[in-house]
Amino acid sequence: DAELCPPDRCRRENCFFYRARQAAESAHLIIVNHALLLADVAVENRVLPDYRYLIVDEAHHLEDSVTRQLSFQANQRFLERMLTDLSQQTGVGRYTGFLRTVSVRCQGAVPEGALSDVQDRVTAGHEAVERTMRALYEFFNTLTSFLDDHGPRGSSQYNRRLRLTAAVRRQPAWDQVEIVWDNLSTGLKGVGQAIESLGRLLENLDTYDVQDFEDLWNELVRYRVQIGTIRDQLSTILEYNPGRGQESSNTITWVEIAAKSDEVSLHAAPLHVGDLVQQHLFNAKEAVILTSATLRTEESFDYMRERLGAWEISEAAVGSPFDYESSTLLYLPTDIPEPNNQGYQGTVEAALLALAQATRGRMLALFTSYSQLKSTANAIRERLAED
Repeated sequence: DAELCPPDRCRRENCFFYRARQAAESAHLIIVNHALLLADVAVENRVLPDYRYLIVDEAHHLEDSVTRQLSFQANQRFLERMLTDLSQQTGVGRYTGFLRTVSVRCQGAVPEGALSDVQDRVTAGHEAVERTMRALYEFFNTLTSFLDDHGPRGSSQYNRRLRLTAAVRRQPAWDQVEIVWDNLSTGLKGVGQAIESLGRLLENLDTYDVQDFEDLWNELVRYRVQIGTIRDQLSTILEYNPGRGQESSNTITWVEIAAKSDEVSLHAAPLHVGDLVQQHLFNAKEAVILTSATLRTEESFDYMRERLGAWEISEAAVGSPFDYESSTLLYLPTDIPEPNNQGYQGTVEAALLALAQATRGRMLALFTSYSQLKSTANAIRERLAED
């Protein structure tokens, strides 16, 4: 986390991240996956050591990786968990969560006057969380009612999605969604302000013997940043008014209903990541190489150039080192039924048996369906074992 673990403060020898970073700083070559590469970009290059040269393998996945890194989603359970981690009432005047931890650790460690101020602000935080939790339930109940009337119809084995277009937002019932969102937004703002107020007070208590004060402070900062970020992201999804042009044309927003649980979630994702890739990778490095077996579409790199903003990059298409013409045989059955026709599965099994026998088992079969893979394997396993 960029705010909690800046390099000038993270010097703990028992920290896994610190040890890994030390090892990376002494290496000539560092190999990471796309997710870590982009996480480093997201936290302003605080994860990986400075580097000037980058090779991105399987670069046809780069756009999807950037999109995932910059996407946002939230459901009721996620927001509930965040709030209950802060404060959860277990009885009259009794709470668990981070706010109570602050109060307990300050008891006996700070002067009476300061302790009273801490407890007042902790109480204000408890009350803010309670109000926000009520607003959260109201919001998701209203949103679910809206989807019952205006969302995608019917049951499905797949998640159902409703894109929040101008037409959807013009529905009269959407006004009620905006009203309850305004209540939830106000609640989240209040929780953030309560944490910030408590933080200003704790800043002046670092000289006292508060147990694990630095960890307590870091956790407070994390909650403050998290709540602000979530509120901003939800605002992007829910407050867009096409007539006022508030939403960036590069952002797509939608609501999703889970197939198994009917849980409702809110989503936002960038529609085009080319400018971001150009800014944080291409322009920031001395040399970047994108390599993959599938970077071209119809013998052209133009599609990948457009999606990644890579118009100034040189290109090279290199032939395969494998001699397919003399080493590969293409077997294309012309008498096999269509997949949805009777006899298809039996024909597949017979063809694979014949091929396996002809190649003496030197064969790899790929399936698009796991159930068909299992069915075929069960049907031909004994015959193959005999050979």
